[in-house]
Amino acid sequence: MPPSATVLAVQSAALSFAENGLEASGVVPSPSSARFCSDAGVVPTQPDPSWTSSRPSSFAFAQAEQRREAEDLITDEKLNADAAKRYIAASIKRKYASENGTELNSILPKMSPLNPQYLTKKRDVFQRISAFVEKFKGVGGTL
Repeated sequence: MPPSATVLAVQSAALSFAENGLEASGVVPSPSSARFCSDAGVVPTQPDPSWTSSRPSSFAFAQAEQRREAEDLITDEKLNADAAKRYIAASIKRKYASENGTELNSILPKMSPLNPQYLTKKRDVFQRISAFVEKFKGVGGTL
């Protein structure tokens, strides 16, 4: 019986992996796919336990780093702490910081909009928060 198109596609992908020095062993079969894996020549494996056991501590470290850097940013820029935490948390949730609306203005230190330093401060704070959100947007956690 000739192999199906799906089996040929998997064999082609496995060959491509092998040509690039990669190992085609990432398929973990379910009972219904065991025959498919043997037909395709894919070696089923389990995930490396050292990788999965290190993930929770990596995320915990990243979340602790996120909290520390957020506190540093708020302190360095002398921002309104509660409003800044809400703004940063909302920005991380939507995966980008926004200049629109009054949220950004509410986190800035008390300063007249007529002050020549106001727009510079607003731009600098927005750039730092944008970089922060870009760095930590996949981490989650609370501030």
